Amino acid sequence: MTTSQTTQQGTETLEQRLAPLATQLADVQAAIADLTEREKGLKAAIRDLVPGSDSYAAAGLTVVVSTNNRFDAAKALPLIPDALRPLVVETVETVNKDRLKALAPAIFEQAQNVGDYRISLR
Repeated sequence: MTTSQTTQQGTETLEQRLAPLATQLADVQAAIADLTEREKGLKAAIRDLVPGSDSYAAAGLTVVVSTNNRFDAAKALPLIPDALRPLVVETVETVNKDRLKALAPAIFEQAQNVGDYRISLR
């Protein structure tokens, strides 16, 4: 890919073409960060206001407040009695990707999920 492209105004470098897009992306990311913080504050205020998990009517909307419980296997493991362990604990096979890459690079390459380029700003 070349770093310049001819336009009606003349030759424009890649940096010149990229600059307004990068600036707009930075602005959008800042707005998202601000909105995310605002969302967290509003949700905290709702949690403080309602008595518990339920559905609540408000301004033609339904506010659904629900529990946020997730099972933590690491917490459970030390609590499980030895007699129960064979019935509830499973061994899971995992692949060490660094070793696979070193020992069988062709298989490692075939196992890649390829997506779009990630874009970030620094």
